[in-house]
Amino acid sequence: MAYRYRDVVKNGYFELTHSNVQTPPEHQLESSSGLVTGRSNPGIVYICQGQGFRSHHPQSHPAELYVYDKKAVYQGKIIVEGSDNVNWQDLAIGPGPVEGVNYIYIGDIGDKDTSRPSLTIYRIPEPDLGGLQKPF
Repeated sequence: MAYRYRDVVKNGYFELTHSNVQTPPEHQLESSSGLVTGRSNPGIVYICQGQGFRSHHPQSHPAELYVYDKKAVYQGKIIVEGSDNVNWQDLAIGPGPVEGVNYIYIGDIGDKDTSRPSLTIYRIPEPDLGGLQKPF
């Protein structure tokens, strides 16, 4: 199934127009695989990368989440120390062990060759991004 640009419905929060979509900076989101909007930081979008679909050899991407605002302007990255990005494929935000704290869940679950002995889901608190230039 294919969608033409005019078929995309605006949801009232994220504005989809050609004029405000920007090319990512040098890190090149060549294989974005997960996207989630912030709860503690409304107007922020977190994006992760999985294993490159063009690659014939498995390669890991940095263990980083890329941060964009709702107009697709790059804001920075979050380095997830102590983790590996074997093949991050999905993101979610929800509750966790501390009441009132929003957590980002990172699904390192990609296994297109069915060769991984285990899969991992990382959980990190959604960071305070109040220092970013507003409005998001």
